Formats: sequence, C-alpha cells, structure tokens
Amino acid sequence: MRCIVRLIHRFPVLGLFLFLAGCGADSPSSGSISSDSSRPPTAVVLPDAGNRPQPPTSEPDLRIRILSRSVPLESLVIGSMGQRLLILDGCESRARILEAPLTLNLDETSGWRVHDVLSHRFDTDEPCSLSIRTLRTNSSVIEIEGRQYPGVLELVPIETISPGAVSSSIRSVDLVTRIAMESYIPGVLDGELYGHWPVTTFQAQAVAARSYAVAEHAYWSDRRHFDLVSGPASQVWNGIDVSEIARSAAESTRGIVLVHEGRVVPAYYSSCCGGMPASAFQAISARTTHEIPPLQPRLSPQPCCEASPVRSWELRYSLEDVASAVRESDPKENFGRLNTIRISKRNPAGRPLEYILRDQANRSISMSARRFRSMLAQLRPLGRTEPVIPKSEAMEPRVADGALVILGRGFGHGVGLCQYGARARAEAGDAWEEIVLRYYPEAGLVRSWK
Repeated sequence: MRCIVRLIHRFPVLGLFLFLAGCGADSPSSGSISSDSSRPPTAVVLPDAGNRPQPPTSEPDLRIRILSRSVPLESLVIGSMGQRLLILDGCESRARILEAPLTLNLDETSGWRVHDVLSHRFDTDEPCSLSIRTLRTNSSVIEIEGRQYPGVLELVPIETISPGAVSSSIRSVDLVTRIAMESYIPGVLDGELYGHWPVTTFQAQAVAARSYAVAEHAYWSDRRHFDLVSGPASQVWNGIDVSEIARSAAESTRGIVLVHEGRVVPAYYSSCCGGMPASAFQAISARTTHEIPPLQPRLSPQPCCEASPVRSWELRYSLEDVASAVRESDPKENFGRLNTIRISKRNPAGRPLEYILRDQANRSISMSARRFRSMLAQLRPLGRTEPVIPKSEAMEPRVADGALVILGRGFGHGVGLCQYGARARAEAGDAWEEIVLRYYPEAGLVRSWK
C-alpha cells in the first residue's frame, strides 16, 4: 500500500502566515528560570485542540518540511559525491543502497525513477513514499541544493482531491527531515537574524523560536506529517551548517521556554513591528490559546525598531483599480471610484483593524485590515510592474493626488518579539531575559530540559 498524504481542497489545513512582526511591553515581567520535575515526560495537547502544551521534560525531535515540489518532479539531486545512501520505498518495503548523488524523478501515474552516480537505477509502480538515510560509515548529513540537512529524509507524495472530482491525483511532494530541537534552533537563528547583531538578540530569539517550535510540535504531532515548515510559514531554517554565534546562543539558553500559567507560549515574532504590535487572536487566528496576555498588543519598548529599513514604507494605487478590486472581492457591492477611506477601528497599540471605504456616490463598505491587505496584494501599485504584497496590515491609507496612498508600518503580522526591536534593546544594554520578557508580558521562563 502506498503511503500518501491526502489534502481536500475544500478544507485546507490551517497554516500560519508568519511574515512576523511585533513589539512588547514597557517593562519586563519579573521572574526567574525554573525547573519543574513534576511535569509529564512529553509535551501534551489537552482535548481542546487549541490548548497549549505543558513544557516537555525531554528534548523533542522535530519533523521539518524543508521543501515542497510540484509533480511531475524532475531531476531532484540528493546527496554528495562519495556518499552511500540507504533508500526504502513504501511500495514494496524494499531497501536499497545507492551511490550518491542520487537523481530522482516522479511522475503522477508511473511512480519514482531513481538513479545514482554509477547509473544504478530502480523504479516504483506508483508514487509511494521514499525514506532516505545515511549509513553509519558515511557523513551523517544529506546535501540538497547546496544546503546540509540531517541524514534522515522522507519524501511524501501529497494526494489532492478537487471539489467534485471522482479520483485523486498527486500534485506535489514534501521533503521532511527529523532533527532534535537543540540541533534545529541554531539554524533558525542564522535564518532569522543578521550575523553582526548582538548575541543577546540571538539568545532572546532562541527562546522565542524554541517556545514556538514546542507548541507547533505538540499541536501537529498527530495532525499531519510535519511539525514546522522551513520558511516564513513557520520559521526560516538554514539547515545544520551554522555560525558560532547561533550555536553559542542556542547552547546558553538550552531547554528554556516561555510559559504562561504553566503552559508553553506559542511565541510568534517578527522582523519589525513599526511600533504597532498586534494581538495573536486578531492577527493570526481566533484560537483560544491566542487570548493570553503574552500575545496581546502593548506599548513598544523604547528604543524599538526605529532603525529598521522597513519601519515605514509607502505604496500608491489607482483609484479605479481599487474600486474594481472591491467589486471582485464582493460581487454584491456596486462600488464605484474610491473617494475616501478612513480607519474605523484600532487596537490598543494604535494598529488599524478595520477600514471604511466610500465611493463617489457615497456608497460605503467596511473591510477588515486582513481583507484589505489581501485585496491590495492582488493589485499592481503605481510605478510597479507586478503586484506587491503590503509588508503588514499596519497601514494608514488616504486618498491624495488622484491615488490611494498607503503609509505602512513594519513588516509582518505584529505579534510577539520584534527582531529589530530586540536588537535595539540589546544595543541599549538589556540582558536577553529582559528582552524576551518585554515582548511577552506576564510570561515566565522555565528550563524544560537540560
């Protein structure tokens, strides 16, 4: 039997769009790092699917989706010269040892075609899963497209069923690797931060990234075939070839996670909040776990992210294009040329949540910040040749000079730690504990494992 993950187009898996942003409290919460040996041995999820896990007492192993490729898949190269790899296919459960680099092709109907550097080859009758492992006598890493990953790799075909379709089809392949948490964190630090930033920024980021990964691991462990995506949908991860500053920051904060009321905080973070942090409940999703104090909007610590190149930005749009986009987003609206736009609702930090757009015939439409940003993402700004996704939902719009002018703040959804803000606080002399607790008020720090 082939091992395939099915996705129903009508019910897509909820993903987190983390173009990340956020700034935190005026002062850090008091608290020290503690250890609680009474916790259960593994992270758990309570019956309510939205509940946060308890801190695990042993280091979790994570499943990271490092690539997702469309089918037909052509000439994917895995491994390096001189390396021998063990391949197990899910069709016949047969093991083979081949000489790397391997070249893999996958056809939707006829299955895998795999050949090695010595021209040895095997095919499968259908698009089943493949497992690839390094041998003990070889390097413990697998190279894929110039990056090094742990020597444990799963290739999982994704079967999709379109609405009204009688049969399913293979549309993509996920490449998933397994890695221990503390081996994973340094690659996240290198992927998320600039190497010349202060080590205390790296340490604060390590705690946030670890806390987020623990929460995601607990939530997705029995829901899908991976816990995290190597990219903006979860956390940018550069693999296992890491810098010394990233390795040191991860080791010095080993096992430390953020908790609130005894459970792990899903510690979202971002590049730049623009001084307008957001609530996870409003900016991420309406999970009950997002209503906790550490994930609420609050005043930004000063200095925060004034030095960021994306602290502020501007986009301009044709009024006719905006009107057309409004009509396309809601066919019931007979909306004409945009005349005025105003912010009708803000969060306590001043971040816009809702807009009212009015046309020249005085017809109006209310639109959430999320919907407004999604609509603008389909449009080509004036002076641009392609559509541009606005960097965040923190937008101050106005009609001026015959155009819709957007003055934007920051980069991302605005929840939790602000990376440029954390850098500024580190340069101002704050310790990493102070930095991370500023951005997650009422949270505490716990050493979950040693």
